[in-house]
Amino acid sequence: MKAYFKRLSHDFALIRVSAYTLLLSLLFITGLMAYAYWAYSGSRLRLEESSNQLAAIKAQAGQTQAELDALQSNVKDYQWLLTHHVLDEEQRLGWVEELTRQSKNKQVEIEYTVEPQRPFEWLPAPVEGVESYLINVSRMKLHVSALHETWWLSLLTELQQNAKGLFVIRSCSIDLNEAALSANEKTLPLSSDCELDWYSIVKPPSTATEMTEAPAEAAP
Repeated sequence: MKAYFKRLSHDFALIRVSAYTLLLSLLFITGLMAYAYWAYSGSRLRLEESSNQLAAIKAQAGQTQAELDALQSNVKDYQWLLTHHVLDEEQRLGWVEELTRQSKNKQVEIEYTVEPQRPFEWLPAPVEGVESYLINVSRMKLHVSALHETWWLSLLTELQQNAKGLFVIRSCSIDLNEAALSANEKTLPLSSDCELDWYSIVKPPSTATEMTEAPAEAAP
């Protein structure tokens, strides 16, 4: 038995260096794999964070572009309102001048009345921190006699382009006098009755509060 252990001890002495080298190699490889896994996990986390940041930046850029587009659209609408004098007192004289100019055409006859200006029936609720405006409306009643319906459409187009203001067609009816058309009389065969609502947007008048001193109490 002693001879066996002595021989085993002798054999182990021969491979001791190789065994230690193998053990160190295994430990080094295990440590290297652990470091590689740690580095990979860290890189993956940083990559996910970068991806999330990039997605957030893209979303913010898209929102900013949408807000910019909306702002540009609002600026165009505001410029249109300014150009057509909608953000001002109503330009009733301009409406009359345009209708007078159109009535000089021999193929159209125009009669009109304009009702007094009144506040618009529906107004949005005031928003805190946003300047409020008043919306007024004036109703115009038009009776137009024309040779052809294109003259009526041309009248509305000219009125929209040249008259200062914004109007909406509230109602309109068109009648054709077939007897006048077949008899080839001077009477214009096409007649229409329409109602237009003209809108104007103005700031509310400032109501300055006058400070008055309280009367002095009479001495007893």
